[in-house]
Amino acid sequence: MDQLKKQISESFFNPVLYFLPLIVFIVGNNFWGLSTAWKVSFPVAIGMIIYVHFFYNRLLTWYIILAASYACIGLIYSLLQEYKLNTPFFYYADEVLFVLCMLSLLVFQKKLHRIARKTLHPRMPMTNNLDELVRVSRTLSITVSVFTILFLILQYKYHDINHHYIKTLNYIYLVSIMLIILYEIIRVSFIRNRLIKEDWIPIITKQGKIVGSELYLNKVFGERKYTHPVIRMHIIDDGKILLQRHNNENHSGYQLWDTPINTHVRIGESIQQALYREVKSMYGVELKNTVFLSNYSHENNVEFEYVFLFVTCKFPPINFSNNDLTTKWWTPKQIKENFESGIFTEEFKCEYKLLERGGVIFSAHCVCDCELKELVKKQKPGGANSELIPHIVN
Repeated sequence: MDQLKKQISESFFNPVLYFLPLIVFIVGNNFWGLSTAWKVSFPVAIGMIIYVHFFYNRLLTWYIILAASYACIGLIYSLLQEYKLNTPFFYYADEVLFVLCMLSLLVFQKKLHRIARKTLHPRMPMTNNLDELVRVSRTLSITVSVFTILFLILQYKYHDINHHYIKTLNYIYLVSIMLIILYEIIRVSFIRNRLIKEDWIPIITKQGKIVGSELYLNKVFGERKYTHPVIRMHIIDDGKILLQRHNNENHSGYQLWDTPINTHVRIGESIQQALYREVKSMYGVELKNTVFLSNYSHENNVEFEYVFLFVTCKFPPINFSNNDLTTKWWTPKQIKENFESGIFTEEFKCEYKLLERGGVIFSAHCVCDCELKELVKKQKPGGANSELIPHIVN
């Protein structure tokens, strides 16, 4: 869960923090002058780099690239100070430079995406961060532009930088910036808290190693397929196998026969926990006996699965009352006669061949006494009991 919280925090980094040193510099310059602006903003910049290093280490390079706008604008404004240009525009040159910086971020969004891909870890989630960056850049550019125009109008009218109207506008400007910062802090915290309550699943490599996590519906079934762990279990009894057919048109396996136990492993769950959870939620019974058969990778038109396959022959009595499902016991002969008729899922057809090789469905004895027992013994230790705990690969 800690790894999940870290990933959510990294994928929803507060975008105002990118520009916090620059905002402090501009506000400090308006109230106390250039020298004080540097003295106040520079420690903030150093503090933010240290903060990102310890709490958002994978974002450090990206943060430094964006925070460089602070140094650039500060240095350019300081150089302009040397010319001592006595014009209204000069007093607010830092605001103008800030607006230009924000506009450049909006104009060159695609280049920002390319820079992010080149500078950050390939599995670093940046889509949300880039979207948030664009949104805040737009908000700040509009806010600063409006106040800069008002400052110039008042300066042109009264010709006095210390006029009480201009001072009042400075305070309104300060409050507005502080409200934006406060809003972003609350917004990011709200989104993070909401996401931690969502249904997340681990994302794994083809070798079964966890490398991240994604929202269950958002990414697993999105345009890009991520490999994720799936539990499937077949129920065998007296040489017959129990199958179910989905009658819901929205289900990916609509009108196809498949195993009755099929679920995605959630974040923090072990393989066994996911299996027991699905059996309990689907049929309201406690699972007593299972045998791990194998694992394999499978891709269909909506997802990429890393399957952990189980079988059982001691399933408790259940009441099949789900109107969205049709349940039926199948004999090997019936399955063979309809094997290529298109009524079975591809996953089931693959697994049925494994069941045949294990000698499971042809045995009238418990699965524990059949040839599958020897097959299970040859599996790697802990294959079915290993806990899937999120671990982000660096």
